[in-house]
Amino acid sequence: MIFKNRFEDLIEEKVSGNKKELGVNGKQAGLSSKIIDPIMSNLDAFELKKQFLSQKVSLHDLATSFSINPRYLSKVINLQKDKSFPRYINDLRVDYALKELTENQKFRKFTIKAIASDCGFKSSESFSRAFYKRHGIFPSYYIKKIEALKSQISS
Repeated sequence: MIFKNRFEDLIEEKVSGNKKELGVNGKQAGLSSKIIDPIMSNLDAFELKKQFLSQKVSLHDLATSFSINPRYLSKVINLQKDKSFPRYINDLRVDYALKELTENQKFRKFTIKAIASDCGFKSSESFSRAFYKRHGIFPSYYIKKIEALKSQISS
């Protein structure tokens, strides 16, 4: 029953587009907008290009590609995204997986291990754990329920 309610909440969120964006004023972080704004622009481009799907993404490598100090990048993600770097990356990957599972029937036919790998996770266990942490249900349950929902709609 709990999973069913969480699934319904997740579907409602997906349909309505309600997502919570958290942020903190840069001055509270002790960083100026001259530091924060370029980092946020780089993060937007990083997300748009779906570079988070690489299993090799790391804070250090990302900071190097942005030509900034890793501490600044970490601090900006912590304050502007309200999460740690690993959580930020996992949330992006899980959100990508959720979108694909919802919209792409072929993607739902993949094994959990294949989905995890496509989304940048090194194991199906870490993917399932991150999915559960983000949405309160396991991906296998979501796939089962979304398939049932899609078959009801097409009937």
